[in-house]
Amino acid sequence: MAHILVAESADQQRAEIGEAVASAGYAPVFVSTGDDAVDQVRRTPPDLLIADAELTGLDGIALTRQMRQEQPTVPVLLLIDVVNKEVVAAALRAGAAAYLPRQVIARELPAVVKELLNVAASQRRRVMFLQRLASVEYRFDLESDPDLVPNVVSQAELLLSQMELFDDADRMRVGVGIHEAMVNAIVHGNLEVSSDLKNGGWEEYHATIADRRNTRPFADRRVAVLMRAERRRSFAIRISDQGPGFDVSKLPDPNDPAVWEKPSGRGIILIRSFFDEVTFSPTGNQISMTKRQPADG
Repeated sequence: MAHILVAESADQQRAEIGEAVASAGYAPVFVSTGDDAVDQVRRTPPDLLIADAELTGLDGIALTRQMRQEQPTVPVLLLIDVVNKEVVAAALRAGAAAYLPRQVIARELPAVVKELLNVAASQRRRVMFLQRLASVEYRFDLESDPDLVPNVVSQAELLLSQMELFDDADRMRVGVGIHEAMVNAIVHGNLEVSSDLKNGGWEEYHATIADRRNTRPFADRRVAVLMRAERRRSFAIRISDQGPGFDVSKLPDPNDPAVWEKPSGRGIILIRSFFDEVTFSPTGNQISMTKRQPADG
């Protein structure tokens, strides 16, 4: 079973987090302060760290920054009480894999935990470098099946490793961004399932996905993925769906605090934070994302 460490000092919040994590099938270990979390991580590195952004002493953002230095392959999920642009930006700059407003913990934490554990597990899987390979390009033609998303993420992270791109933390963050974009293409694009269904409970959301995977025209639609990596230079991925598209001008404004508390808005914020360039086709059916190797990388 995955080892999940939770840094939270408030008993009530601990209970809520523990219940949500347990519903995902895991038994978390709790510590009360950021300093305690550092000590625990050094003794036994977890598979996932969940931390309150406002921990006493070493706060959650400082803890995240230290984790990136000492344990870059361990994803950090920050829980934020008052969502504002400065806190979210600081969390992502520090190296957080994701953030979650406290008011949606019960509903969304189980799914986020599973997602981050899957991304982290795939990122840790290594293969030998193909040292003489200057560039690689992969093209995939995929069914509208959400179960294929981890395969795309795993292939991308393997490619990043082979081409000596980015550090472990950035590879994981690229994986999270690809996961978000793939879900958008499959679920929201081809299957036309709205995130608003989550507000009534995950059962209706997942049931609608399952139904549309077997209903035409949704079932006939495909997702095209093109990924290209240049050794020690850059990684680019283009994801195209065959859904009706959307008005790109109506994309959520990342500067609007109201967006940060919505599932759909957070996905776009994560993608734009983790990649250097993000562009959409005029019809909204295609997203292109590019990340370049830092000058000192």
